[in-house]
Amino acid sequence: MTTLQEAMADTKNLDKQFESVRIVAAELRKVGNLEQVTQEREEAAEVAKKGAITAKSELQGIMLELDESFINLTAAEGKAVAIVSDA
Repeated sequence: MTTLQEAMADTKNLDKQFESVRIVAAELRKVGNLEQVTQEREEAAEVAKKGAITAKSELQGIMLELDESFINLTAAEGKAVAIVSDA
C-alpha cells in the first residue's frame, strides 16, 4: 500500500471512530436530559406534596371553624327555643 492509500484508510477509520464518538455523545446528552427531566419532576412532585400538606392543614382548620360555628349555632338555636317557650 502506498502512503496515500494508507492515509485514506486511516481517514476512513477516523471517520468511523468519529461517527461512533458522535453517536455516544448524542446518547449521553439524551441521558443527561433524562436525568434533568427526572430531577425536575421529582422537585415538582415535592412541591406538590408540600402544597397538598399545606392545603390539608388549611382544610382541617376550616373544618374546625365550621364545627365551632355549628356548635355555636346549635347553642343559639337552643337558647332561641327556650326564649320562645318561656314567652
